[in-house]
Amino acid sequence: MMRRSASRIASRSCPWKLMNVVRAPTSIRHRRPMRSVAVAVALALVLAALAPGAARAEKIYTDKAATHDCAKEPEVTINAGGGTYTLTGPCTKVVVNGGDNKIKAESALKLSVNGSKNSVEIDAVDRLAVNGSDNTVTYKRGVTGKPKAAAIGGRNNLNQVK
Repeated sequence: MMRRSASRIASRSCPWKLMNVVRAPTSIRHRRPMRSVAVAVALALVLAALAPGAARAEKIYTDKAATHDCAKEPEVTINAGGGTYTLTGPCTKVVVNGGDNKIKAESALKLSVNGSKNSVEIDAVDRLAVNGSDNTVTYKRGVTGKPKAAAIGGRNNLNQVK
């Protein structure tokens, strides 16, 4: 209780001390807007540098059939069921989400199959992940070395043929 009443008396008797605590000195107040302008300019430069990367966006298919050239767009996502797809050229990433799809591809660094009853034939793949059931993936070799394959779910067949 003593401190509270003492601080009230001090703030009533010396109001200019309270102003100095609440308001920053003029030199500091003027620097803050410049700092936020500098941060905004730096952020704009970073976003401008990343903008060319946006041109490399993946191609997403929801149609029942398509032929895709991975030399032009190396990342492909198929979000459909019951479709037939042909992928030519070297793909970096192929993602299949759906069921009852038939996919033929030349090569992919990463292949991910999510769903059921998908059939994929690919000549070369480095990393292969299958999630779901009753999927069949047939591959011949790795793109850069020995392929790594993993399957989660029931009755998935990962077959390496010569």
